[in-house]
Amino acid sequence: MFPDSVAVVNWDIFSDHCFCIIMTSIEVNSGVKPFRYFNMWADHEGFKATVLQSWTKPVEAQGLGRIMVKLRRLRPVLRHFNKHVIGNIDHKFQVAKDRYNLAQLQLQQDLQSTVFQVEEQNALSNLVQTSRLYDSFLRQRSKVNWLRLGDDNTSFFHAYLKKCKEVNRITSFVIENGQIIDKYEEVVDHFLSHFRSVLGSQSKASGAIHKECFRHGNILSLEQQLDLIRPFTK
Repeated sequence: MFPDSVAVVNWDIFSDHCFCIIMTSIEVNSGVKPFRYFNMWADHEGFKATVLQSWTKPVEAQGLGRIMVKLRRLRPVLRHFNKHVIGNIDHKFQVAKDRYNLAQLQLQQDLQSTVFQVEEQNALSNLVQTSRLYDSFLRQRSKVNWLRLGDDNTSFFHAYLKKCKEVNRITSFVIENGQIIDKYEEVVDHFLSHFRSVLGSQSKASGAIHKECFRHGNILSLEQQLDLIRPFTK
């Protein structure tokens, strides 16, 4: 009922009991969702053609910059492919399973009907393809290697997927004086300011090398220098 709830347990210096603070804040918008590649896309028959259609377009860049531009351009194409071609894979799997069960039931009532035989074969082929995509989707989301097709619809696995999503969220942090910061904007500003102070700053641990210092030590002669770059012999 409260998927975004957070519990913080701490000790008090005046008692031998610890106190627990439970925050049931409403869900906040965490901004743009990061791009995530799903392995099930590669199993779809239209995936390769969709990628090549975007990848083969000319780009005004060279080297690694060209690859970066192509990958950035491919990202919205794959999002559109996932939304409009793959769609809701959970719903498609349930529909494919119900269609196959209905086709089997109709075929049992009239075993000689060629129409029901063809429908049963088509429904089975569709179920196999859909279940392979759905199984790959669940494996990647839950990161459970022992997941099997017969167990993918239990309440345990759906709860496990939900738990994995919540564990990866950072909803609050504790500052030096023990105060709990749980506002989304302040949490974002805290982490941004922390990494900006670490990344992108110039280090003063080393200075420039003075070439005059080399002349006070041992120096290779011209013949020794040529020996270092001489081709290898057998």
